[in-house]
Amino acid sequence: MSNAHDAIKPKIDDGYWFTFSETLVSKASETREQAASKLQNLVLWLWGIYTASATVGFALSGKALSFWPTVLIAGASASLIAVYWSTVWVQMPFLCAFDPRSPTEIKEAYKQGAVAKATRLKLTLFLSVLAAFMVSPALIIASVSKEQKPTVPSFLVSLHPRADKRVLSITALVGPIKTVHRLCS
Repeated sequence: MSNAHDAIKPKIDDGYWFTFSETLVSKASETREQAASKLQNLVLWLWGIYTASATVGFALSGKALSFWPTVLIAGASASLIAVYWSTVWVQMPFLCAFDPRSPTEIKEAYKQGAVAKATRLKLTLFLSVLAAFMVSPALIIASVSKEQKPTVPSFLVSLHPRADKRVLSITALVGPIKTVHRLCS
């Protein structure tokens, strides 16, 4: 007669960790190839974003925005790129060395990888919330910002002959100033 206590064994024992390390070692090449594929997709995505951003940037460069709207618009774009990169980073394998003959080292390697992935995911979540808060105001500011016309100094003098005298007309654009001095002699 078998004891009920002998029949129950933990499923995560040394045998489990040895099987786990076997899977890690046998699939290492495939995992690296998948990581390279993710990076390749990231570069393709960045290329599309870069092209679109450059187009928008050139369009906005014709619109003379003040410093802060420009920073907000650029920051929103940068935050989206950071979030995308971070999502790829979460999917990348965590590289760590261990002895595949030691269940203790295998467990420790697994634990380090799990903690690293969790940390990466938390950072990605933070970046995505930050990006969401930056994108909405950036879109609104980009669409409603009044353009600051650059002040190009100009000076125009005209002489208007009249029957009894000549009139000199002077027009100047010097930009925003607080005082105007009139010189007459």
